[in-house]
Formats: sequence, C-alpha cells, structure tokens
Amino acid sequence: MKEKKPLNEKNYYRRMSDSLKDKLKILDYMDEGDKVLDFGAGTADIAKYVNEKGYYTAYDWDEELQEFYGDEFMSYLKHPLDIPSLEDSSTRFDIIYLSSVTHEMFSTVFNARQEDLDWNIAYSNALDNLLGTLFKELPKILNPNGKIIIRDWMNVEEIYPEGYKLYVNPTAVDDFSRFLTGFTEQNKNVGISMVKDTTLFEGSSKDLYEVLYHYNWGEQSEYRENKEVYGVLNPGIIINYLIKNQIKFKMKARQAYFDEGYLPYLINKLTLVKNGNVAPYFPTKMFTVIELN
Repeated sequence: MKEKKPLNEKNYYRRMSDSLKDKLKILDYMDEGDKVLDFGAGTADIAKYVNEKGYYTAYDWDEELQEFYGDEFMSYLKHPLDIPSLEDSSTRFDIIYLSSVTHEMFSTVFNARQEDLDWNIAYSNALDNLLGTLFKELPKILNPNGKIIIRDWMNVEEIYPEGYKLYVNPTAVDDFSRFLTGFTEQNKNVGISMVKDTTLFEGSSKDLYEVLYHYNWGEQSEYRENKEVYGVLNPGIIINYLIKNQIKFKMKARQAYFDEGYLPYLINKLTLVKNGNVAPYFPTKMFTVIELN
C-alpha cells in the first residue's frame, strides 16, 4: 500500500484544483466533438467537462502527481519531449491545452537554471527550446487548423514599466523576509531590496512579479515552487517567434487578467504600489489561443 502524502501535499494539489473555473475557459474555444490533449494535465480536473463537449486525453510526466493520484484515469508521457510516441499513434488532436505548464517546462525540463551557464544564456536557450516544442513539435500531432491554447503566468517585463514597489504589511514582514532570503538564494538573478526605514521592497517589474506570486503559495509549498520561473511567455513573445520562424497562424484570443482566487493569499500581506499609490496587482494569467494553419 502506498504511503499517504503529508497534509501539505494534499493542500497543494487541492489548491491547484481550486483554479478549475479558470481552466474551463477552454470550453469557449472548443467545437462539438473536438479532440483535446491536456498536455501536462496535473489533476486532470477538466476531464469531465471537456468530455461533455468533445473527447479528452490527459498526459502528465510529474512523478509526484502519478504517485499521488495513481494511474486509474491518466496516461503518462515519461518526458514532455516524448512526442514521437504520440506521433506513432493514429490520434490527432484539434486542441492541445497547456494550463500552467509552459513555465514548468521552461524551468525544469529545459533547465533554465543550468548552473554551468550564465543566467542570460541559460534563459535564452530554455526559451528557444520551449517555443520550438510548442510551435514546431506539438503541431505534428494537431489536425489541420488545430489550436494550441496556453494558460499560464505572464512575462510582464516589457508590458509594465518600472517604478513599482511592493508594500509588505508590518505583520507579515518577518515571514516575508524569511521567504525572500530562501527565494533569492535559489534565484540569484532576482534582485529585490528593502527601501531604508520602510516596509517597501523595490526591484524590476519582472522580479517583483516573481516574488509577489511565489510568496502567495505559503511556506509549505516553497520547496516546489521556488525552483520555477513564472513570468516566461506573453502574447508578444509568442507572436514574434511565429513570425520570425514563418509559421502561419491566427491569434484567436489573447487575454491578461488577475485571478481573484489569489486575493485571499495576498490581501493584508502584500500590496503593489506605484508613485506612492496603491496599484492593481499584475496579471496572474495570460490565456492565448493560437490556430496553426
């Protein structure tokens, strides 16, 4: 009999499932009878709803999830680059859905933190490998005019100008400082510093984004989340890659939004500030639908 995961693991995966409503945005871009591949399916909690409209297939390569959920309802890729095994099958998909997956592929599969390389080189290599997988390899198992749908964290570097600061409620300063010490030890490229004699922290928009949304997971999940880079892609990066590589496409939808489900984990702890005024939180998610011709 498998040993049960500790409580913090259960809470972590339960919280992943809390975003179900947001994940179900995919239904708005499905036609009746569409075959959907949930690539990096995690808890596969959208299966029931997708099957009511079309046909659902789940793939995930996370060994912890495999152990936690068992293999009763999921098929697994041993590695997300094991696309030839899919190509060999007769199945082709109308939609490939990547929900909160691309940042994990970037961070761990493509080793964005490769220690023997300069950070900028490792980052660039990982990004090239990620985009190549998304738009050169995965399309091999798409039907003509199939869609790749990406729901994930968002790179805000070129979208949000500098000048933001993070205000930390005095009651949360000790916990935030503990978190920040551990986070910056694992992410030496992130530069965040406290403004003297305040509880304000300053840094680039990109670095503030990483700190803001990693902290919201809480101490019990830091061992897992702190190794991941969140703000990897945005629609502009995707479009530039497709044009540069002469890949024919139609951008069917692109959204950037803040998921209100994060508020309980941020409110009364961290506030985004610009020019001395409270500012809206950065978008937690982008939702991008690309049809490949």
